[in-house]
Amino acid sequence: MVTACSTPPPATAGPGSTLQAHVWQCSEGSTINTRNLSSPPGIALRTGGETRTLPQARAASGVRYQDAVMQFWTEGDSARFERQPGSTVDCREIRSLSLPEDARVRGVTFRGVGNEPGWRLEIGPAHRVLFEDGYGSMSVVFSPCRRCLKPLRALPSTKAHRAATA
Repeated sequence: MVTACSTPPPATAGPGSTLQAHVWQCSEGSTINTRNLSSPPGIALRTGGETRTLPQARAASGVRYQDAVMQFWTEGDSARFERQPGSTVDCREIRSLSLPEDARVRGVTFRGVGNEPGWRLEIGPAHRVLFEDGYGSMSVVFSPCRRCLKPLRALPSTKAHRAATA
């Protein structure tokens, strides 16, 4: 038996939605992780062992983040990264790594996906269970609520049996 209360579905990384975290592979071999920040607008950028907060800056196209030392400029699934002093490197988003990283940032503790038809199962945060089927065309969210949950009864003990091997 499944018991749940109806709650509005939280922001998730489904088809066409904006991810909160991204993983980028750059031309010189480095990997960059970014996480969107909302107030003030910017990103947390992690490369190597260093994490920096870059505020959003004006851009003619795409989205640019910059401080006195670093600049990260995205447009679609490509980006340019520059560290002072240094040269500019081109980067591409690795969607297959961005999706689980985004789930981790959102507090998801388990994520399963499959195809034909595309489905997704996420558990967390806070015991929420999300199931999407048909590439996001059907979505079900289960969120436990205290007034709905009953204490579990212990199952009667059963005898254990061993299989004999020859």
